[in-house]
Amino acid sequence: MAAVFLVAAKLHVWPESCRLEGQANDWGYGLIAVRVLQALAAEEIEEGLKFLGEALRLAQPEGFIRTFSEAGDALVPLLQEAAQRGMKTEYVGKILKAIGDGDKKAAMASSALVEPLSERELEVLRLLAAGLSNREIAQKLIISTGTVKTHIHNIYGKLEVHNRTQAATRARELNLV
Repeated sequence: MAAVFLVAAKLHVWPESCRLEGQANDWGYGLIAVRVLQALAAEEIEEGLKFLGEALRLAQPEGFIRTFSEAGDALVPLLQEAAQRGMKTEYVGKILKAIGDGDKKAAMASSALVEPLSERELEVLRLLAAGLSNREIAQKLIISTGTVKTHIHNIYGKLEVHNRTQAATRARELNLV
């Protein structure tokens, strides 16, 4: 977690260059993640709300939730302040609910698994359970299909399953999706 705050601090120092690079390369998710980290690293609430507001504006059309929920409890006070100020209140409510539910689901799932799934494996698993192909998952997460295959292989091992259907079923049993 300390590494995340170190990265966030660096992003706070160079916010404009990160934003410009993200826009130039059409990073979508990456740009949103940068803004979330900048919001966390902001020294003043107004500055944090500015970054959070941009992240919410960019994320809402695609319905991104995990980008915010991965920041965890540290983002909750800022999200609550944003909601109180009328910034995308319904969307912020969904994010806050996901942060709360995510803690419960993670605790239940990790106790049922010998080795817990990484955050990226959980993302891949959710997309796999939604019926996306390896290529579609790769495009959505902006990773290679080879990387998707590696994640799926690791997921199968951790869930002790042998195919996509079994993985989706097991994920539902564990409340991972």
